[in-house]
Amino acid sequence: VAILVTSGATLFTMSRVPGGEDELVFARAITSGDPRTLTQSLGGYDSHRATAAVINDLQASRPDSIVLIDGLLNGTLQLFIDDPTRLVTDPNRDHALVLEDPVDRVNYILTRDPNEVLPSALLKRFPTLYRDGAPWASYVTDIPEGRLRLFRVLSTAEQAQGVQPILPPRS
Repeated sequence: VAILVTSGATLFTMSRVPGGEDELVFARAITSGDPRTLTQSLGGYDSHRATAAVINDLQASRPDSIVLIDGLLNGTLQLFIDDPTRLVTDPNRDHALVLEDPVDRVNYILTRDPNEVLPSALLKRFPTLYRDGAPWASYVTDIPEGRLRLFRVLSTAEQAQGVQPILPPRS
């Protein structure tokens, strides 16, 4: 009886506690009753391994690099990243500050195709980055397994020197 009472009280309390955007998206995907929603929004391990390989190569070639990634990629992706401390995602203390202006705060941004997945804080902040790029973001590569794009963030010094970003290919 005590377990039933405490379980009910916990469920009631947790249903009223606001969570992070990624937790809310995950909860909506679970409660939708459609397993395709969850699978589509979170992807598979193959795409996480392919994504991790790109980030691991990047971090090996640029040991100072910091990558801002979408919060919905965070959990499983970190299992395959050699140095997850060099990722910035939703739970990071500075995440809101980095999202506000990533220039000179991170070196790369990994974003998902907004037409293929549920929204996240990163996609809400930069809804056209994947498709159009940005004056401060240079396209690096696609990761087709995860419908992802990697952009290099141009520093203020590069922008002052007139470095022009590489635009992403039109899909």
